[in-house]
Amino acid sequence: MTAREPLSYYLSLDYPISVIPDPEGGYVVLFPDLPGCMTQIEEISELPAMAAEVKELWIETEYELGGDIPLPSYPETYSGKFNLRLPKSLHRRLAEDAARDEVSLNQHVVGLLSERIGAGSVQVDLRAMAGVQELMRAEIARMATNIEEVRTTLETYRVEPSAKAPRTRRAAAPQPDNIVLFGAVAA
Repeated sequence: MTAREPLSYYLSLDYPISVIPDPEGGYVVLFPDLPGCMTQIEEISELPAMAAEVKELWIETEYELGGDIPLPSYPETYSGKFNLRLPKSLHRRLAEDAARDEVSLNQHVVGLLSERIGAGSVQVDLRAMAGVQELMRAEIARMATNIEEVRTTLETYRVEPSAKAPRTRRAAAPQPDNIVLFGAVAA
């Protein structure tokens, strides 16, 4: 059996956290490296306190039960470097384009990749906007139909004044001495 680190060691580690908006309101807070370690919050302002509390309770429980406490993973451990094999003709074209733009080949390729990734997210945004646009069109069409139905109804019940009917004044209706209110007689 290998020696374990003290509980304070695990509690001091910074674990990655995922915060996911809940469609019904609030947020789900997950620690991907700590299986089952999650909570829900209503307001984002609750995040620091609730995340710290649920992480601490999870680690303490696992420690007391003798369970394995995984170390945090850090996706940002990428070096920022990788080797790339490409056709000589593409290499030449990229180098010529970089020289024309007066930047290094590295800067040029990073710029192209960044634009491509950015364009991908723009395409996703445009698709989402197109979906919203379709919903709006359908709602506008529904509203136009409702407006037309109201117009038709108003046209049906429109009363035009007759040119032949003389306008006369009516005499005021006689007022009764006693008025009946809810079955009682008022004098």
